[in-house]
Amino acid sequence: LAVNCATLTENLLEAELFGYEKGAFTGALATGKKGLFEAASGGTLFLDEVGELAPSLQARLLRVLQEGTFKRVGGVTDIQVDVRVIAATNRDLRSETAEGRFRADLFYRLSVVPVTVPPLRKRRSDIPVLCDHFLERFAQEMDKTIRGFSQAARERLQSWNWPGNVRELRNVCEYAVIVCDGEVIEARHLTLPDMQSTDEKRAGGIDTLHLEDLSLKSMESELIRVVLEETRFNITRAATVLGINRSTLYNKMKDYGLQRDDRSGIRRSV
Repeated sequence: LAVNCATLTENLLEAELFGYEKGAFTGALATGKKGLFEAASGGTLFLDEVGELAPSLQARLLRVLQEGTFKRVGGVTDIQVDVRVIAATNRDLRSETAEGRFRADLFYRLSVVPVTVPPLRKRRSDIPVLCDHFLERFAQEMDKTIRGFSQAARERLQSWNWPGNVRELRNVCEYAVIVCDGEVIEARHLTLPDMQSTDEKRAGGIDTLHLEDLSLKSMESELIRVVLEETRFNITRAATVLGINRSTLYNKMKDYGLQRDDRSGIRRSV
């Protein structure tokens, strides 16, 4: 089982991880609900973006890891579980710990067998494999027939340095599938700035290349706008395509000033 700790509010994530008893909060199921720790007992639970956990949830996670017990939200009885926890983050948790934003005891408890994944720019052989995976996934989700990437598109994907790593690549591929109007994704479908020559890239430095032209926020805003238009403002469908829940989508629409315009589709509020 898996959960992305960055996509849910603190209260929702607590209920998702630890479950809740009946009447624990407004809208709680009358029968209560098991959390992911209970459901994963005897198996493995993957916590993606564990660095985004609120301090209160860091404390609760630490207790589960140390003692193998927890209480449901609104509960008084300890529940025993045996779960293997795998955690991932794009943050430097050692620095976060030193600056007091992440519990030191939890950091060391999670660091029993650390695995460091190099940035995407240092494992370029993975790029074609990941592109094909994302293409197949998103084409199936959107019920589109797309055979692959053109040679020019593949060259651009291979040349870009991916400061946002796999998430940036995923977003670029998803956007390309959305706007693709044929059976092949062309270079024009990619939300990437014009490439510089290899020598210019080296001179400018890999980590700062074109960052003034490309931000994940601007890409995300444009992606959400396009998905809303493609789904005719069906919030449930748009949230599914984007891989987020409805409340997260509403919040992002508010942040980016995206509103429905009955005359022309989507407009940005000022």
